[in-house]
Amino acid sequence: MSKHFLVLGNHPDLALAELLSILPQAKLLAFQDRAAVLDVQNWDGAKLMNLLGGTVKLGDIVLETKTGDLNPSTVAETISTRDAAALDFGFTAFVPEKSKKQFEKFPMAVKKVLREKGHSVRWVTGDEGKEISPAAVAKCKLLETPNADIVVISDGGKRDVAGKNPDVTVYVGRTAQVQDADAWSARDYGRPRRDDRGGMLPPKLARMMVNLARVPKGGALLDPFCGSGTVLMEAALATDAGRIMGSDIAQRCIQDTQANNDWLISENLLDRGANQKFSVFQSDARQIDKKIPPRSVDAVVTEGWLGPPLRGDETEEHLQGIAQEVGDVWRRALTALRPTLKDTAIVVMVLPSYKADKKVIQPGIVQELATLGYTLKHPLSNVDARPPALYYQRPDQHVRRNILVLKLQNQLG
Repeated sequence: MSKHFLVLGNHPDLALAELLSILPQAKLLAFQDRAAVLDVQNWDGAKLMNLLGGTVKLGDIVLETKTGDLNPSTVAETISTRDAAALDFGFTAFVPEKSKKQFEKFPMAVKKVLREKGHSVRWVTGDEGKEISPAAVAKCKLLETPNADIVVISDGGKRDVAGKNPDVTVYVGRTAQVQDADAWSARDYGRPRRDDRGGMLPPKLARMMVNLARVPKGGALLDPFCGSGTVLMEAALATDAGRIMGSDIAQRCIQDTQANNDWLISENLLDRGANQKFSVFQSDARQIDKKIPPRSVDAVVTEGWLGPPLRGDETEEHLQGIAQEVGDVWRRALTALRPTLKDTAIVVMVLPSYKADKKVIQPGIVQELATLGYTLKHPLSNVDARPPALYYQRPDQHVRRNILVLKLQNQLG
């Protein structure tokens, strides 16, 4: 079995970029809303679920058919077992808008077929008829046979990466793994040191950024704006990096990072020997070349400075001033980082943007990358002719985090 599906989180393009960075040999067969179908060899769903920050559930494709041949009976056959008198199932369809109406009553029809086969059946739904959450899938034991969580995916033929548009294929998948929300929450809210006022990089975003960097085994990762160490924590958990380095201009941040690293080990989330990988020190990122040996860093993963906390009622002039300050910091930081990087190094960074009325304000550093020795490397360039911008923003936030992946100008590919 080589075809599998993944349901992505609230930032699906970013999560897809993460996924394809981790599985560069995978073939993308379909992508609709927040669901992707891949043809990939050497699949390890449990390992992948623990590794990815942007994926909330994944599983195996159990049926592949054409739109006209999909019916409740064919889906029921993927659930029904001879030995089960009673079973529960969940159902979600990721299909184009024009096809959604035909799936509104589909689960009820599946339930009817299962009852006709002699099963006592319960269809598990989400709150107010919404998609059933990964936590609910686990709580309702839908991962345990004979129960099932069924996912139907079709992209309507609009996103065929081979450039073809055959009869539309529909994939039916059965969920095997869901994201462990408690584990992510513990690393977010359970760690001893947090800076709620100054802004916190969410662990899931940090993990996605680390995965985009593809740190080589034994390589060196650096976060020159480490804050309380979120990137370093996720890098330690998700990579085989030999060195994980963090620096910050504020001594308090160094202390916070060290406390959080020690907490990971005390909670047995990391082996005690992992302490040898960490190197945390005080430094201005704009002078990081004075602290790091030349051509020694394989990957830089960092949020950087987003500007001061915002209320949401700032004037355009005020936001323009902040954007200028942030751009100045990054201009000098990227200049200082350049000599520390190996030729094959990847830089994954956050560049903020702010909204004033209907105008979006962003530091102009992107237009200056070439003069600084960098170029943009978009993880979805092999999937889309015009790949979407990668960003992360929660509904209540005044700052949008734009995720940039950079390589050095002399890199090939």
